Amino acid sequence: MSTLGGPLTDVGLPMFSWDVAPRLGVGLAQSVTALPGFSTAVQMAESCSLKTGIGLGELAWYRAFAHLTFAAIVLGVQARVAAGAMAGQSFGDLAATVATVAEGGLAIVTE
Repeated sequence: MSTLGGPLTDVGLPMFSWDVAPRLGVGLAQSVTALPGFSTAVQMAESCSLKTGIGLGELAWYRAFAHLTFAAIVLGVQARVAAGAMAGQSFGDLAATVATVAEGGLAIVTE
C-alpha cells in the first residue's frame, strides 16, 4: 500500500499500528514495538517531525483517519472471507473490532 496526500498520513497509520492496535486487541500479529528498547509512538512521530520539519499540529486528524483506514481494511477482509476468497481463512465476526476501531478514531477528533 502507499499513501498519497498529506505526509502526516505516513505518521498516523504507523502510530495506530505501533500502540493503538495492540492496546485495542486488534493486532493481526504480535507487535514488537512493545518490547524494551523501542520508542513510543509519540516519540516516533516527534522524531519524524524533527527529521522532516513537518509540524504535528494536525496529527490528531491523521491518527483518526488511520483508525478509519484500518476499519475499512477489516471490512474488506470480512467481505473477502464471506465471498470465499481467502483460501479458507476465517477471522470470525469482525463487527466488534470495526466498531472498537471506529469509536477509537472518533474519540481522537472529539477530545
